[in-house]
Amino acid sequence: IETFRPAADRISRDLEALFILQPPRYQKPEFDSDPDPFRMVGYERTSGVGIGVAGTGTVSVLTFTSTAHVTLGPGDRPGVVRVSYYTKETPAGAYDLYRRQDPWMTAPEPDGMNDAVACGGQLLCRGITGFEIEYETQDSGERLKNWDSESEDTGFSTPARVRVRLSRGPENSSGVFAFTVNLMQQRSPL
Repeated sequence: IETFRPAADRISRDLEALFILQPPRYQKPEFDSDPDPFRMVGYERTSGVGIGVAGTGTVSVLTFTSTAHVTLGPGDRPGVVRVSYYTKETPAGAYDLYRRQDPWMTAPEPDGMNDAVACGGQLLCRGITGFEIEYETQDSGERLKNWDSESEDTGFSTPARVRVRLSRGPENSSGVFAFTVNLMQQRSPL
């Protein structure tokens, strides 16, 4: 379980430095308008095997903008980056957890996660069997498996909290590490 701690710390730092536009700079999307480049999108995807969370082969993907990025070279400057957390399936039937960051203006759109996965990222954990994220609403505390800050379904808001669960081994084993991040910056439902 201690092998999950560096990944949990990195995910927590990124989420605690979430960058999201607030009204009046943020405007609800109009029909056929470009999506907000600072939006937060999280969803589940199904893999080709049946070992994921609760044996379903389902793992989470999360993309958002953050100011807590990792400096990768001398040309990197502070600012906002788009961060993505995703898994790649291994030949052994497990998953490797990756973190990818891009300058937000050049980053792939969250819906283009397959392109982001193909382009690689920083390996955080090897051989996990589950990566599950739940998003807690601000108003009712309801937990959702999917989130889009550009959607009417979420009130064009951010969650209050993000709950992350990493696992290794069978579903009912002790190889589970779960943590919650309270978002410092939130956009209230509009």
